[in-house]
Amino acid sequence: MRDELFCYYVELGHKLNYYRAYSISARRIKNAYSGFLMLVSAAGIATLSCWDRLPVLWSVVALSAQVLQVLQPLTQSAKQKEALKYIIQDTSNIFDDVRKLWDSCGAYELPAKRDFYKELAKFRRREDDVIERFASDLDFPHKKRLEKKAKVNNGDYFRYHYNADIVEEW
Repeated sequence: MRDELFCYYVELGHKLNYYRAYSISARRIKNAYSGFLMLVSAAGIATLSCWDRLPVLWSVVALSAQVLQVLQPLTQSAKQKEALKYIIQDTSNIFDDVRKLWDSCGAYELPAKRDFYKELAKFRRREDDVIERFASDLDFPHKKRLEKKAKVNNGDYFRYHYNADIVEEW
């Protein structure tokens, strides 16, 4: 049971680090999208003197930028970023609860009077509830570079706090 608790601890730490890396990636995509729209709007204003030569082109550019600006909150990365804010917060709370459980008894012998299988099941249920609540309709495509980053960060965490080199099978 002790090994199972630690494996869950490592698994949850990996998920939390992956969500954080995914959030940063979604924020960068959202910022790039916003930057592109600002550039298009600025270019439209900066070239006002040229509008009399190609009015249709500049009208299409300005209209496209405005339509894309309105659609920005509906993009996948914007939705992911918003959901991940809450997913990370709740997953972090679950991670802290698992850490407290491990630190209180997991590093030594598990007390016989506690039912750790029920506690692990509660943690897993809480984890499922978080995803169901905040991202039931969202898709988070698998990204290898984010998996690598999460693996490194998770390994650093366990190396620093427990002097343990963990092996993740991701």
